[in-house]
Amino acid sequence: MYKPTIIRTKSREEWLEKRGSGVGASEVGAILGLSHFDTPYSVWRRKVGLDGPQPENIAMMMGHLLEDVVAQRFAIETGYTIIKASAADIIYYDPAKEFMRVTPDRVVKTPEGKALLECKTTSKRIDENNIPYTFLCQVHYQMRVTGIHTCYLAWLINGRDFGYARVDYDEEFVRFVEDRITEFWTVNVQQNIAPDAISVEDVMTMHPVSEEGKEVEADDDALKDIQELARLSKIAKSTEESIREVKGRLQVYMDNSESLVSKGAVLATWKSGKGRASFDSKALQKDNPELYAKYYKEGKPSRTFLLKVGEE
Repeated sequence: MYKPTIIRTKSREEWLEKRGSGVGASEVGAILGLSHFDTPYSVWRRKVGLDGPQPENIAMMMGHLLEDVVAQRFAIETGYTIIKASAADIIYYDPAKEFMRVTPDRVVKTPEGKALLECKTTSKRIDENNIPYTFLCQVHYQMRVTGIHTCYLAWLINGRDFGYARVDYDEEFVRFVEDRITEFWTVNVQQNIAPDAISVEDVMTMHPVSEEGKEVEADDDALKDIQELARLSKIAKSTEESIREVKGRLQVYMDNSESLVSKGAVLATWKSGKGRASFDSKALQKDNPELYAKYYKEGKPSRTFLLKVGEE
């Protein structure tokens, strides 16, 4: 019978260190290419030490602080008991695959036995009949590693609206997730093979400078995208011209007035602002080239995308 290994960490720092020695549940969606914030490549960079740990932003911090609020609300709604000790930074991992590491938000007692509880705080609506795939990946990975095959997903939207859904173990889906995570760890991380880029940020990190003279032949998908971009660019250009014309008529009508009103309501403003101060670097370079050279700093290279068809 499967039994996970459990590490009860003594501090948040120890938890972060041991959690980083494998793949956590919150990283699964990114590795599968489903996250809006991370990609397989960005996760890989952290795992192989090219980038530092992901910094905790305000959303992540508030989500962590509000876990207990969501858990207590879940307990009130369901009558289930939250196991207090489960609130600690506890790591479960598979002894046969030590890189598979999870820390469930809570464990609860239900009439059917123990279940996991994943707590979410968000500003987006969540349909209990259509749970986002990133959440499903996360909770199935947790169920696989902990051996607890029932999980409740509870959420708090904008600090007010509460909801929850039960997620039962799907063996086929778990096998799919586990196979992908295993491949990521054993091939990409352990063999230091970078995953393919799937975002512009990935490409810019891999190749901040283009290779001079290099060309790539467009496949069918690229040709379709070029045609679509050309179509959308024409629409955008026409829209911009129309906006500029209408805006110009209003500015001429306003003349030297700073506000356009109707029955006391302000419809638009055209106010004067102070002139922007600027530094004349060219004059400094001419008058004092040594001082200019001392403080001159070249920025990071950039790449500019230009559409060369449908521009007329």
